[in-house]
Amino acid sequence: FSEKYGKIQGVIGKGAYGTIRLSVKQASDKSEKIFAIKESKKKLNEKIQHFANRVTSEFMISSSLTHQSIINTYDIMIDFNSNTYLQVMEYIPCGDLFSLVEQTNGSGLKTLEADCFFKQVLNAISYLHSVGITHNDLKVENLLLTATGQIKIIDFGTSTPFKCSWEKSCSKSVGPQGSEPYCGPEMFTDKSYDPRLADIWSLGIIYLVMKNGSYVWKIANTSDPAYNYYLQNRPSPKNPEGSYDVIEDIIGHHRRSRNRVLYGMLDPNPKTRMKLKEIWKSTWVRNIEMC
Repeated sequence: FSEKYGKIQGVIGKGAYGTIRLSVKQASDKSEKIFAIKESKKKLNEKIQHFANRVTSEFMISSSLTHQSIINTYDIMIDFNSNTYLQVMEYIPCGDLFSLVEQTNGSGLKTLEADCFFKQVLNAISYLHSVGITHNDLKVENLLLTATGQIKIIDFGTSTPFKCSWEKSCSKSVGPQGSEPYCGPEMFTDKSYDPRLADIWSLGIIYLVMKNGSYVWKIANTSDPAYNYYLQNRPSPKNPEGSYDVIEDIIGHHRRSRNRVLYGMLDPNPKTRMKLKEIWKSTWVRNIEMC
């Protein structure tokens, strides 16, 4: 490992079943090449074969993707001594979008900034879906930032191919996937669901988190009062414009178009939820300048 990617150094991130470390490779011209190394360990009571399949599936998906807003994954190796898989990825030095939102102390990002990040993620999701992949765990914590404000989506551990090139229909997903505050309501109520529409719901939540400075509800279920408040105030025949303050209070250009898109992405009925093509056609998104 060290011959190809240098010496593994300090921890820069931790998750439930993995650790991200730095690795620095010294070049002959005395320059340095820095990599991020994701160390994946077996879950408690997880069978070895399932663990191997899970990690290699993540690598096969992430390493096959080529997009400016998706992390580059270069290689995978096994440390047999500790039964740890090492995924070699590009190093992004400026932290995640969650940390940037946290720095606002609850006031949220400026609209132009949030719009720019939103369009970058929308662009990346459109690419993913075009190659038959859904992310299934979109959240601000999984969006890294470069020094120039470029988004890099990470963590394809729950990603799945929903459609192979020879298939005509989309494979459905079963059960909640990802982080609860970002999960669409159908994950908790339906036997199966379209994972593409779940990604769209998550993107809508990401925008509200960026603007609100915090989660808007804990879970998209009627057991959550904050979610019930949203249901009562989203557009309806009696209230066609909607009166959900988190959306209505956002300032900026193309307000009506933006609100229509956000309510559309966060439609609790996946059958009528706004599709990617409709989002791209909106006046709001067409006028967002990429930063």
